Amino acid sequence: MGIIIRQGIKRSIIQFLGVGIGAASTLFIYPLALETYGLAQFLLNTAAFFVPFATLGINALTVRFFPAFKDEQHGHNGFLGFLLGGGLAFFILFIALAWLFRTPFYSFIQWMEFDQELFINNLGYVLAIGFFLVFSGILESWSSNFGRVAIPYIFSNLVQKIGLPVLLLLCYWGTLSLGQFKMSLAGLGFVSLLGLLWYAGSLGQIRLKIRPSMYSPRLLKQMSSYALYGILTSVGALLAFRIDSIMVASMINVKSNGVYNIALFMANAIEIPYLAIAAISAPLIANAFQQGDREHIMSIYRKASLNLLIAGLFVFMGLWICVEDLFRITPRYDELIAGKQVVFFLGIAKVVGMVIGMNNLIIDLSRYYRFNLVSLLLLAGSNIALNYWLIPQFGITGAAMATALSITGYNLVNFMFTLVVLKMQPFSRSTLMVLAFAGISYGAAYWLPETGSPILNILIKGAVLVITFAGPIVYFRISEDIHFILTNFLKKTAIPGPFHKDRNVH
Repeated sequence: MGIIIRQGIKRSIIQFLGVGIGAASTLFIYPLALETYGLAQFLLNTAAFFVPFATLGINALTVRFFPAFKDEQHGHNGFLGFLLGGGLAFFILFIALAWLFRTPFYSFIQWMEFDQELFINNLGYVLAIGFFLVFSGILESWSSNFGRVAIPYIFSNLVQKIGLPVLLLLCYWGTLSLGQFKMSLAGLGFVSLLGLLWYAGSLGQIRLKIRPSMYSPRLLKQMSSYALYGILTSVGALLAFRIDSIMVASMINVKSNGVYNIALFMANAIEIPYLAIAAISAPLIANAFQQGDREHIMSIYRKASLNLLIAGLFVFMGLWICVEDLFRITPRYDELIAGKQVVFFLGIAKVVGMVIGMNNLIIDLSRYYRFNLVSLLLLAGSNIALNYWLIPQFGITGAAMATALSITGYNLVNFMFTLVVLKMQPFSRSTLMVLAFAGISYGAAYWLPETGSPILNILIKGAVLVITFAGPIVYFRISEDIHFILTNFLKKTAIPGPFHKDRNVH
């Protein structure tokens, strides 16, 4: 777990920096322009939805088949050149088909009872953003093959975190027109792509010369099959986890989508450690499957689950206890409070995903990867149906309920498959202890009296959570990885403490 922990920590730090920027933007900038922010999220999510179709799943090959081409001496046999060339060819084909079939597509949108004009007026911007997403995704995954996930995340995510609020302010002040705002939003994707190209080059891993002898008919058939699987799983994931934002914008309005995405941003903060751990774990699990090292996979699964449970519960409890105070320090409390229940339902689903979500990655990289497709597509279909049912009744809260049910159901189905078929489960006595400490800590913070100051409430409740939850976790050495990291930090800073005592409860 050494490299996983190091890169995971670095990426988590960068992600939390992004969360800090995003939090400031969410509280003080996005509420100023809810409609523009809602439109931006519609463009970004719709572009992400088109990416699997535009690439025919070639981006799914980047990690899964890298071990078959890995060869430093021969530039990994030009695998990156194959991925980028294939991605470009498929995207050009997609653009041509999108132009030819635009009229039937718009008719379908109208039949779905979505806002047709919203799609007609923004399709060009969606395609431009999608183009940059395609190649940024390939390059970010490519860097993860070499154990690098921290710096690529700066370009793939932090650029947008910084750029979007700046663009929104310029639009709010009248410096940018709405059209210029949308063009600039696509420009952020271009900046991200340039950064990822530069970083891959700095690693010495931009080698594009393809060795045709490596691409045997048998291997190409396997890759084609997996790429098709990649299309379907990506679309299923987007339908299961992102269709809510598209449907809120299309079935209600972009302003409501702005409120929904502000609440969604808060809930997404819970899974930051999971994204970091999963990104660095994927290549290691892929190699372990290739070598038949089941014990290494089990070790990653169990340690990751425990560490992610601790992190997920800590962030969720802090967020839910302080959510009203967070909304009170914004300039639009009366409008944003409608997103409170969105935070709750999505937050619960994120915590469940933190605990058992690694099983999705394990299945995806095993020979049973097709099962992910079956469960994902079934749950994607149910998510659309639930959104159609719940949004008219409960508005944005209905969208959150639908997505939470889909995410939780998907994770539970895959957990049962991992348990029954692969004979793996991540739980231990430490899991129960973490849950017990969380219950005690939540009760202690929840019943604190209000001070009348939102900021003071947040500080006091946060301090109580640290003392009553993080304190016992560290003191009793619930997680060896967290204990190791903190002990090393204390040694470097020469801070004395009780952490060297042997209180291992495993």
